[in-house]
Amino acid sequence: PPPPHGYYGAPPPGYPPPGGYGPPPDSKPQEGRDDDRRRGRQQEPRDRKRQKTEQQPQGPDIRTRLQTEVQAHKNWSCFWLEAMDPPTQALSNANITLAMLSIGASKGKPSFGFLLGVAARPGKQLKDRQKDAARDLLQQVEQLTAGKNEGDLRAWCQVPTVDASLAEPAAVSKTLEKLKETVKRRLSSTGKAGAKPPIIDLDFAEPISFVLTKSAAFNGNDETTAQADLTALDFFEPEAGAALLEAQRINGLLRQKWYLATVKATRKGGDEKEGEKKKGDGKGEPLFRVLPLGVGLATDVAVAKARALRSAEIRAEVVSEAMFLRPTKAETK
Repeated sequence: PPPPHGYYGAPPPGYPPPGGYGPPPDSKPQEGRDDDRRRGRQQEPRDRKRQKTEQQPQGPDIRTRLQTEVQAHKNWSCFWLEAMDPPTQALSNANITLAMLSIGASKGKPSFGFLLGVAARPGKQLKDRQKDAARDLLQQVEQLTAGKNEGDLRAWCQVPTVDASLAEPAAVSKTLEKLKETVKRRLSSTGKAGAKPPIIDLDFAEPISFVLTKSAAFNGNDETTAQADLTALDFFEPEAGAALLEAQRINGLLRQKWYLATVKATRKGGDEKEGEKKKGDGKGEPLFRVLPLGVGLATDVAVAKARALRSAEIRAEVVSEAMFLRPTKAETK
């Protein structure tokens, strides 16, 4: 006879368990099944996220975008410089990469201007340093074109004739204060009407030093050993381009030390809430980005500092609010 209602004991030996009632009480579940289900649930979101990332169209990388900008302007030229600090290592141990973009190099010094991307990161491979230097330079190009004054030579960094006394501490402090007021005045005139006065911070650190080891033409992502046109380098130091090319030819090292000084301007909002924009997750990100206002490159430390300060003075006269604004994702595609 069937068992009474509510009583479900184990079936007699040799009989299968009743359908729909699960395993007998003395049977053990398969070990690891719950863990597998749990791992599967955790893995699915990661798989979907990876699949979504892989399906998103990937735009051109940094060096390709920079090459596109260079090719779009007939009087622009770009080349790589490899450098080393300290200069007591083997040539293969270069640890600084410079990407120089110039305008009007073939027309003489009165028509010459430049921008310089720098990657001074010891331990990184050449390819990674080039990518970092190109990113730095591309940001400066975006800032230049955002101000819609890439055709104005004053918007580029210059190699002015300077007096080394401009690099003395008292003169530096006076120049930086003057620069700050000039930039504030320019941003107030080019920003939104009725906005609070901008806050400007200027950073003028001690120059970095290095020796140049080699140069190469800039060809975007293409690996190149093509000889660079170093006409622009001669504006910083006479015959510097020819000397570097000759050193490369004989696999030698120039012991001439170079110094790179930079005046960096940071734009902040008129109050604590201004100066950052909100993303979808509610977290803020900087609305403004740092602008290399003046760059000085020379074989004398005082001249490098003086050039950076004088170059910043020239550029401050044409700087605009747009040059500090961080572009949106749509603008960078």
